Amino acid sequence: MFSESMRIGIWKFTLLCLVICLYMGCSYKDEPTPEFISQVKTYDTPAGTIWVLNDKPSLGQVVLFHGLTVDHNQYFHGQQARAVTKLWTEGYQIIFIDLPNTTVPFPYVKLKETLNETYLENWNDRIAHLLSYLDEKFGIPAKRTVGGISWGGLHSLMTAAAFAEFMNYFALIPVTDVKFLSGFNEIQVDSFSPYFRIEDLVPKHGFIAWAGRDSAVDPKASGDFVLKLVLAGADLTPQYHGTIGHEISEEMINQLCRWLDTIR
Repeated sequence: MFSESMRIGIWKFTLLCLVICLYMGCSYKDEPTPEFISQVKTYDTPAGTIWVLNDKPSLGQVVLFHGLTVDHNQYFHGQQARAVTKLWTEGYQIIFIDLPNTTVPFPYVKLKETLNETYLENWNDRIAHLLSYLDEKFGIPAKRTVGGISWGGLHSLMTAAAFAEFMNYFALIPVTDVKFLSGFNEIQVDSFSPYFRIEDLVPKHGFIAWAGRDSAVDPKASGDFVLKLVLAGADLTPQYHGTIGHEISEEMINQLCRWLDTIR
């Protein structure tokens, strides 16, 4: 079904993510549980199950997408939990949603089978149902922000491009094109690539942080994408971290928090 190079790429990326997950598991083992965890509520919606923090927001709404091999719990640990804590204490409502096929056995194989021209259509339908539910359940917020990490960063870019409701977006160590994800270089799904949505992202307020030693996502591709946005006149805050790999650093979250202050 897959060529030899694709199979090698899949296993390399799988091994990398397993190493990252093991490292994160050890790192998280002794950390204190964030205070906001006890306040998270679960809702079953037409867009699937969502997890909501703060059902009476004063500043706006933030929708968050996680990376590959993990689920929404990624935001309940480590540096990313600091960003969630900041949003929560300042009065934002945070919506966590699980991406499709990221925690199934051999998620990369499953994703390769489902990444086709209908993936974006299905995703946009799901977000449209989510927004409709959120408006009815909680009311229309003053502003909406969408954010994501890695694979979730790709989804946040595409969601911001497709929906006028999201005027702010952020993407940390994002996949900027499926073919630049290690092991996915033979997948051609142009419809699900932010490269083809530059004009739609230009009017939005954006923050993108990428890593120079990233072995999961091509850092040159990320830099090229950021450059295209800047040259197009985008309202973008780019942050390059040249000494780290595919990880979320303390400084990256510090930069994100400073950016969040500018969109209040």
